[in-house]
Amino acid sequence: MYATTATPARQPRRPAPRKPQAPRRSTTPSKAQLQTMRRSTRRQALVHRKQQQRMAELRRETLIKLSVNGVLIAVSVAALAKLVPSLWTQQSQLKEIRSELASTQDRVGRLRSDFNRTFDPMQGSAVMQQQSYRTNPNQKPVVWVEPGTSSGIQQPLN
Repeated sequence: MYATTATPARQPRRPAPRKPQAPRRSTTPSKAQLQTMRRSTRRQALVHRKQQQRMAELRRETLIKLSVNGVLIAVSVAALAKLVPSLWTQQSQLKEIRSELASTQDRVGRLRSDFNRTFDPMQGSAVMQQQSYRTNPNQKPVVWVEPGTSSGIQQPLN
């Protein structure tokens, strides 16, 4: 029937030669590694806390500066609110005084010229004639009359 053929016998396999491997580390850190990790996290936490404290101090300082500046601004605005109306009043009073000063200076100028004219020896007779109704005997009075009206003065007949 069937012919049997001889199959070679299987030889047991040999394991492949192993490469030298580094010693296996366990997944859990050692005690020294844990201490080092704890120290570094403590340092980081301490540094973080100090940074937070500095930031808090800066915030407080900035808040204090802003509040002081706000108070100063409020005081200055209140002072200006009181000073502006008085400034306007003073400005209007100054305008009035300047206009009175200008009119007074005009009046003083006129009075000074009259004073100088009054005490001028060359114009003594003119001032005397102006101040009183006396005239120089060498002068004749001139009266202006409109034509056609009777003034009571008789005209000489030619």
